[in-house]
Amino acid sequence: MPFFIGQTYTRDEIGDELGGSKQSYLPNVNERITCGCFNPERVNPDAPEEILFGGPEDTPEIDRAANLVFQQGQNGGDIRVFLKRQVNTWEYVGKFLCVGITRDRRVVRRKMRAHPERGDFSGVLRFERV
Repeated sequence: MPFFIGQTYTRDEIGDELGGSKQSYLPNVNERITCGCFNPERVNPDAPEEILFGGPEDTPEIDRAANLVFQQGQNGGDIRVFLKRQVNTWEYVGKFLCVGITRDRRVVRRKMRAHPERGDFSGVLRFERV
């Protein structure tokens, strides 16, 4: 199934087509991130260009996914990006390349001050449209 910019899809439709976890915001298959599913309301207010990842209780899976998408971007691998518009309604906004990652505490603290509603997070991913 092709995805069309501006059209909405369910997580089942996205997952059935691209694979990976239907709950993860960066699902992967065989260590390749298949897409990004980001919630711009409170969680990632600057999505899709900037994604705040992690939290006070980071899991190895969150860190691994962040590292995978950055490495994939460094190798020229883009991902399809979907933004949550309402419950189980995800708008396709295009293909993006992960061009940066940081866990620098100074950057994270500055972003936390800019987005206090987000709560704690541990890093920032930077994306550019391709």
